[in-house]
Amino acid sequence: MTPRVREPSLVCPECGLRFDGQARFCPDCKLPLVLADAEPREPSERHDRARKVKPQLSEGELVKVAWARNQSEGEFIQGLLLEEGVPSMLRRSAGFDVPGIIPELRLCLFGALIIIFLVVEPEGLDRLWRNVRNWFRTWPFSY
Repeated sequence: MTPRVREPSLVCPECGLRFDGQARFCPDCKLPLVLADAEPREPSERHDRARKVKPQLSEGELVKVAWARNQSEGEFIQGLLLEEGVPSMLRRSAGFDVPGIIPELRLCLFGALIIIFLVVEPEGLDRLWRNVRNWFRTWPFSY
């Protein structure tokens, strides 16, 4: 029998209210939630300087402010937003980890077409053009 994994319980470090695993900020204190099992400790001066999220920006609904083609761009944008004190969430979609695969696939397809053309018609476009001209010269009378 496998043990059941339960969703972690989150708690506000200021007021002590408990929330489910979906919430990220306390609606009353506007502080980021922490795990309920974590030991409460006094924040150091270094921690206070590192805390960059502006509490007034954590109010209201989430809105889409940026779009990224891959995960590294998304993390870069998220870092830029954090430097300005804007809390952000990175939502991953299908194929998010594969940066720029389409141009490489197009290049591979183009290379494969060139190889196929060279194998099928080794004398190139000149030979193909001569074959078409000869066919049209004798077209009505193929004898």
